[in-house]
Amino acid sequence: MADDWNPEEDVSNELLERLPAEVLETFTPEQRAALWGAVKPSSWRYHPIDIRASLPLFGNRLFFVAVGGIERRSGNRRRRDARLRPFFTGSNVVFLAVMFLIAVGIGAVLSDVLDWFTNEFNVVAPVAHGLVDGK
Repeated sequence: MADDWNPEEDVSNELLERLPAEVLETFTPEQRAALWGAVKPSSWRYHPIDIRASLPLFGNRLFFVAVGGIERRSGNRRRRDARLRPFFTGSNVVFLAVMFLIAVGIGAVLSDVLDWFTNEFNVVAPVAHGLVDGK
């Protein structure tokens, strides 16, 4: 972790800039690197499922992310995350309801299109009139 930060080159970061100069001067390069390694944002690792989208919404941008894969967080971290970011919040419920309605609408449209296509082109099971002799 500490290897990711070079104190000689990367001295401008938000945390170190907030420290008083007299305190910052007392840090060795190793201490600066250790401090930065302890508080830097964790980077996302590769996830087998990684869907990210940004959509326009009333002059702003709405984004959503869905990631999935094998759970690697500890039990303590899962419980902490569940407290910090509960699943059933008002905005999550509204989002899930809207996504459900969109999925049902798309399913209904696709069902109608498939019915029209099969009726129009008789794709499913054409009738074999007199082509097969009964035994």
